Amino acid sequence: MLLSSTALTFASQTVGTQSPLQRLTLTNSGSATLSISGIAARGDFRQQNNCGMSLAAGAKCSIMVAFNPRLGGIRSGSLTVSSNAAGSPNVVSLTGIGVFLTLSPSAVTFNGQAINTIRAPQVVTLGNVTTLAGRVVSIRIAGPNTLAFTQTTTCGTSLAAGASCTVSVKFAPKFKGGQTATLEVAGGGTNLSTALTGTGK
Repeated sequence: MLLSSTALTFASQTVGTQSPLQRLTLTNSGSATLSISGIAARGDFRQQNNCGMSLAAGAKCSIMVAFNPRLGGIRSGSLTVSSNAAGSPNVVSLTGIGVFLTLSPSAVTFNGQAINTIRAPQVVTLGNVTTLAGRVVSIRIAGPNTLAFTQTTTCGTSLAAGASCTVSVKFAPKFKGGQTATLEVAGGGTNLSTALTGTGK
């Protein structure tokens, strides 16, 4: 018996919602009918398949796996296929990241700002898109030109279900030319970021 993969990785998925399905192909590579006694997904993962209880020699079937995180952060699980094949059960490792919070926009740009003057702030919104409160661990400016950017925020240490808060970013260039940094938010089980770009003149 052959499975098309020994591991599946899912993109970040909002807590309480289901990801697009990923396909695994099970092939009976033997010369006799394969008897399948069970196919089960564990952890924050679900499966559906068209394999039935047996698979003829040389035949294939599909197992579709979805990620439905119940909590934020890295979530791990497994898919187990039990059969009469040598080496059974066959296990596929499953990994995904549950996300409580979103950060938008993904990038902000400040153009043509005079050195050591401050442009009006641009606003980045942190939102909780789930039905559970999300923890906000930290908000900071990082990257090569951190001194050129500052941030103030209305966000506390927790963001209620369906709520949002804002981060105001200001740019005060220290020299002429392009300057970059990143607004980084840790919370809700993941790390979020918005790229910051400005030009001093």
